[in-house]
Amino acid sequence: MVERAGFRFGIIKTTGIMQVKSQKALTDKESVAASLPIIERIWNDFLVDAARQHYDVSPTISFSSNWYRYRYKELQEMAIQKGGLLYGRYCGTVLIDIREIFDEVLRFFDCAERFFSPEYVVVRSTLFSSFASVMPGRELCFQADSLSIVPEAVPTSETKAIVSARENVSLETIKSCLTVIENYGLVISVSNPHSIARCVITALVDEARIKELSEKLPHWKIAFMGDAKE
Repeated sequence: MVERAGFRFGIIKTTGIMQVKSQKALTDKESVAASLPIIERIWNDFLVDAARQHYDVSPTISFSSNWYRYRYKELQEMAIQKGGLLYGRYCGTVLIDIREIFDEVLRFFDCAERFFSPEYVVVRSTLFSSFASVMPGRELCFQADSLSIVPEAVPTSETKAIVSARENVSLETIKSCLTVIENYGLVISVSNPHSIARCVITALVDEARIKELSEKLPHWKIAFMGDAKE
């Protein structure tokens, strides 16, 4: 009642249990509904940042155009460690350390829902679709500044070709180049596909087909096993 009265006279700027900004006073249920898009945006930003983190053997998050997959325990620990920042993105302060509380809440729901935690969780989502559009139909991950197919999908081979742009190129030009390369081998990774930095593509291509590939991509520089071929 005090909050509603204060809100009516402009003393209080946020409303409901989730303390969202609104033109009118909200019930707790209404404030929860209003907060969901904000929370989803914060969580999605966290997922993309988490996917970009370095990994040793297998990525925490991999994805395609309409789904993503994450290692449950690893992402849970990352969320707990960044709990203060997640909360801070919502409430506007990072001075409150909620990691311990966040840990307890997550583990409570974990135990309430199941006896054993899953190794992986798969989510239907287009969150990573802009990245996945570079190499559609593949399970991808981030590796340093590159977009890469997941390590387990890379065949054991040393016949690598490095295809690099002679200058900065557009995303559409990169996609066209990838289409050509796929006719000759398997694209493993693409560096800087969404930035203005010079693009470098790594692919597995049979050495006997390098000359033919070079003729198809005259504006790109191709190196095979470290030996530059124009």
